[in-house]
Amino acid sequence: MKGPVQQFVNAKKDLMKYFDCPEEYYIKMQLEDYWLVNEQEEWDVVSFAATHPLKGNKTDVIIVRKKGKPMIFTQKEYTMIVGIQCVKVAFIFSNAKKCKK
Repeated sequence: MKGPVQQFVNAKKDLMKYFDCPEEYYIKMQLEDYWLVNEQEEWDVVSFAATHPLKGNKTDVIIVRKKGKPMIFTQKEYTMIVGIQCVKVAFIFSNAKKCKK
């Protein structure tokens, strides 16, 4: 792999290493959004929106738990939260590995 694809792969590995987190998650940057974690008995929810206070057009996402603890990783200036949200996923494949019919 060369160029932008390899740069993306390396950047994702570095990011996950920074948060001390497995590499199995898709990344969605929300750096411009306001956010808040709401702890609930059955599950925790992160709410975020482009405006503050969080109302109107906010998004609520259920936070994944591992061994009973919410998967929230905080480092210096950033927090990564692993949540469940229906998203479109772009798959990038190597054309050299394309199978014939």
